[in-house]
Amino acid sequence: MSRRVAFLLVLLSALGSLGIHAFVPALPAVSAGLGAPVGLVQLGITLYLAGLIVGQLVGGWTSDLVGRRPILVAGAGLYVAGAALCAAAPDITAFLLGRVVQGCGGACALVVSRAVVVDLSRAEETAAELARLSLVVLLAPTLAPLLGGLLVSAGGWRLIFAVLALAGSGALAATWLALPETGAARRAGETSAFAAFPRLLADGRFMRFTAINAIGTIGMFGFLAGASFLLVDLYGLDPAGTGIAFLCVAASVMAGTLLCGRIETRRPGQALRWGTATFALGGLIMLGLAGNAGHPAALIGPMMVSGFGAGLTGPSALAGALRVPEPAFRGTASSLFGALQMLMGAAATGVMAAFYRPTVYSVALPLAGAGLVIALLAWTAPRRPAA
Repeated sequence: MSRRVAFLLVLLSALGSLGIHAFVPALPAVSAGLGAPVGLVQLGITLYLAGLIVGQLVGGWTSDLVGRRPILVAGAGLYVAGAALCAAAPDITAFLLGRVVQGCGGACALVVSRAVVVDLSRAEETAAELARLSLVVLLAPTLAPLLGGLLVSAGGWRLIFAVLALAGSGALAATWLALPETGAARRAGETSAFAAFPRLLADGRFMRFTAINAIGTIGMFGFLAGASFLLVDLYGLDPAGTGIAFLCVAASVMAGTLLCGRIETRRPGQALRWGTATFALGGLIMLGLAGNAGHPAALIGPMMVSGFGAGLTGPSALAGALRVPEPAFRGTASSLFGALQMLMGAAATGVMAAFYRPTVYSVALPLAGAGLVIALLAWTAPRRPAA
């Protein structure tokens, strides 16, 4: 893979994450500017996530049918159209429609970019290349709120979406001019466009990698949904202290992601095994401290251990899942992998909202349980060569 193509894929992968996190600081300004209730403006996050799920599920699959390049162009185009509609929205209805369109476009860009990485890389390089994309997706939530806040202060909330539309336009132009078609042709005997879904769902190897990622997401999203309340209500941290705590966890995930590629290049399969074991260890430590967790370090310290494990696990699980036996199904594999991850994350936040209690146990139990399950799946997997 050339550096030019690698940079383009990084830009495309970042669009979706930028679209959600840069918007967060603008929520009050959008409400005031459009004269809409706060609840309706917050729906802009929910609908964007819905667009991400639909876009991920459809984008990769259609890239198997018509090629990677057309779907990346279409995804970037949808992202630009959605952002432009938000920037010019005269009312909340147009704004929410723009958020759905933007989310679909960002998801297509992310999910097909992953498939392009697999198309262009050797099996032993795939995890390292995907780790680079994952690192950008992790960095965006850290930097995007700051960018969004600066843009709101400089020119109002509409400026955020104008800048996002400009970034999407750059990605669209670069994709059109510089990205070659990388998708494998469909096999001559393939008659049903929907055959990829049942085949992948019946593929034990693909489902094992996908389940490891999706179940790990339960523990991570459970922490994200509950930790803010614990840090404020149980430990009395102010917003700045809470932000620092989450930054420490994000840094641990990034550190694991950076290390993942190096391990997988030298010892394929080991990053997944040690990552899931580390994830489980952090959950068990938190569970052991939960009964006497008088300091926020009892929550954040173990979560940093699990976060490091998640950074090791994510790219290696994705690389394993996308190395399916049929190259023409890689886009669909990327779709299913991403959509199931988001669905499990949404389910985890919903369960946390229904059963949350102001104790560390409410976070530690799902984290430790998810960690033990994914470690079991990783360490009992048969050793099979990558496709």
